[in-house]
Formats: sequence, C-alpha cells, structure tokens
Amino acid sequence: MKSILRLTAAACALVGLTAERASADIKYTLENVGLGYVAWGIQDAGTLNGWFITDDGQTALKDFHFDAPQVTVTNWLGQSKTFAAASYNYAPPDSNDLSDLGNTTILDIPAPYIKLTQPLGALRVTNELNLLFLGGLSATGTTSIVSVLSGEQQSRVGDRFVTGGYVRASAVAAVPEPSAVAVVALCAPALLAYGWRRRGTASAA
Repeated sequence: MKSILRLTAAACALVGLTAERASADIKYTLENVGLGYVAWGIQDAGTLNGWFITDDGQTALKDFHFDAPQVTVTNWLGQSKTFAAASYNYAPPDSNDLSDLGNTTILDIPAPYIKLTQPLGALRVTNELNLLFLGGLSATGTTSIVSVLSGEQQSRVGDRFVTGGYVRASAVAAVPEPSAVAVVALCAPALLAYGWRRRGTASAA
C-alpha cells in the first residue's frame, strides 16, 4: 500500500509539472481617444471611452464595451447634425463582432483591428466602430490607435474619426487550464493519503 501511494504521488507530481499553464487574458483600456468631424476644419466630436479583453495571445476578442457620446457638429452647408450616443457591447445582436486580431497585415506589418457593427431597427441601417492598431497590440504598456483610419460611422449622420489616443494593457486574473484543474481533482486525494501515511510513520518512529 505504501509503495502504491508513493508511486501515485510521484505520478501526480510529474503530470502536474507538464500540465498546461494557466492562461491570463489581457484587458486594454482606451485613454485620451478623441473623435473629430471634418467640415470647415476639424471639429471636436467627443471622446471614445471603453475597454476590450483579448486572450493572452492577442488573437481573439473575448469581451468589450465602448461608449461614444452624443455630439452636435456643423456640416459644410452650415447645418447642424447630431451624432447619437452609441454603446457597443459584447452581447449579440447588440453588436456584431467582425474583428480580426490575428492575421491581418498592411505591407507585411501586423495590423490587427476591431470592427463592430450595430443594427438599428428594421431599416437595416447600422452604426460601425473601427479601431486599427498598426504594428500589433502590445501585451504590456500602451499601443497607439491609428488616427483617421479609425473611427465611428453612423449611417444617419456620417463619420467621426479618431484624432489620437491609445490603449493601455493590464493583465486579467489567470484562469487555470482544464487539464490543471483535472490534475488537482484526481491527485489531491492520493497526495493527502500519502502525506497522512508519512505522518503516521514518523509518529510511530
């Protein structure tokens, strides 16, 4: 019995060492992301706020929330037009995720982007949010958002583009891989029994 427990404990320790590591998602928070509208110069069109979460390889969008404010601007004819407040949330069909964080390049330079569309009622008009990160997303520190090519389109009003800003990365609490959880569940009783057996042997000595 003692030999069996010893072998089981050793096997569990070995499997535990080879189990897949825990994965830590990455949260990116928008900072100083201004929006502009072009007509007789660049007009202030508000600030885009929000965050998004990717896997630790920065290839999959796992959660997000973005808010663009209501802002009134003036078009080329001197007429007022109002961008409605818009929220993009990870809750289809509230927002449709057409992003590509893993494979897109521009002139062989990594160019991951977030593209979200938001259907508005029965007329099939949509809002659309685009954020481009030329050079790739950094797992630490900040990553700049490409100006002009990034922005929001509201089909009833027009476009307001990103004038500047960046995202800041921070780690989300690690989640154990299923294999690691299975090792703990299967091996914990054996390890406890082995420890109890050794304790009893030491006490008898």
